Amino acid sequence: MSTVVTHRPYCRICTTALSAPFLALSEQPLANGLCETEAAALAAPRYPLAVARCPSCESVQLTYDVPAGELFDAYPYRTGASAFFRDHFDGLAEAVTLVGPRGHVLDIGCGDGTLMAAFGRRGWRVSGVEPDGALAEEAHRKAHGPVQVGFWSEWLASLVCGPPIGGPFDVITACNVAAHVPGLDGLHDFLRGVVKVLKPGGLFVVECYNLAAMMRSGDLTSLYHEHVYTHHLRSLVRLLAQHGLAALAVEDIPTHGGSLRVWASPVGEDEGSVAAMLLRDAEAGVGMEIACTAFADRARRNVKRFRDAVRDLRGQRVIGYTAPAKATVLLHAAGLTVEDVAYVVDDAPSKQGKWIPGVGIPIVGPERMVEESPDVAILFSWGLPVAEIAAKLPKGCK
Repeated sequence: MSTVVTHRPYCRICTTALSAPFLALSEQPLANGLCETEAAALAAPRYPLAVARCPSCESVQLTYDVPAGELFDAYPYRTGASAFFRDHFDGLAEAVTLVGPRGHVLDIGCGDGTLMAAFGRRGWRVSGVEPDGALAEEAHRKAHGPVQVGFWSEWLASLVCGPPIGGPFDVITACNVAAHVPGLDGLHDFLRGVVKVLKPGGLFVVECYNLAAMMRSGDLTSLYHEHVYTHHLRSLVRLLAQHGLAALAVEDIPTHGGSLRVWASPVGEDEGSVAAMLLRDAEAGVGMEIACTAFADRARRNVKRFRDAVRDLRGQRVIGYTAPAKATVLLHAAGLTVEDVAYVVDDAPSKQGKWIPGVGIPIVGPERMVEESPDVAILFSWGLPVAEIAAKLPKGCK
């Protein structure tokens, strides 16, 4: 390994000894670690990937940490590249705007500034925090608001209170970042920072992968090194409460195959949706050891069915369509290589000309697909509307 990983046998939230992993995958490369050459892709370092449950606070988390700097260096993901996510974040900005008067909003992990820009169009003062310097500059250009480079923490919260950002904030958003926080005190440090700069009566909106949705689908492809946690509502409500934040409302949202959106504040009470989802999750056993084990069994069966289906296609020209992190996870879990999937097509210029780590499958632009008209295209971005993506496929693809 080129990077030192840290074994975490104790819960990062409450320090209880974790149960034995209910799902352990073979060592995998970083799911978003796209490589510049085929040789680099085949030689990409691999890291342990196993997920376990805390018997005390019931959080679900990985048993190893990869340093955050390794995970988010030259990050290839761009929210604005997807019409689905542009619409999603536009809807979030509209929903927040309908709640109360416009003020100052801080987007933690703002990426390319898509959500910041959506707030800006509605008259909000916008600011962001982003660890990737190139993305931070992109967000600043797109949203015309200041962006602090760094990983969110209590220390960084103190920094953003000064110029040019200048908190505190009426609204803080954290979309698809609460799962990405490593370290024994990482999530507590993260939330201490939120509380430090959130105005009294301010609103904290967090979106994250939902364990309940993952268990329903039997889909393991959201389990990769960036996603230290796979949250579910019960464990998340407990964690928020430890920092004086009450969950006011929760929504099931369709992003990433099924996510949670939790609205929280230092003041206020549940309007009913939180209690209703907690009851539904309890009836389904979400977060319980027996249900986690059942999920792992189902996920392994799903991977085997996928592998068998792809290998039954040998002799035909098979490609992939879109190159999200999910593709890296699934290809490795199924043991597939360039012998099975010739290449992957992706619209994002930041991914074209690169290779999927570990398997050495090249990523190309859509023109290659049009020129060759392959027999079968495997859709890897199944978290996006299938009809929207399928409509772009050239004739002859199944």
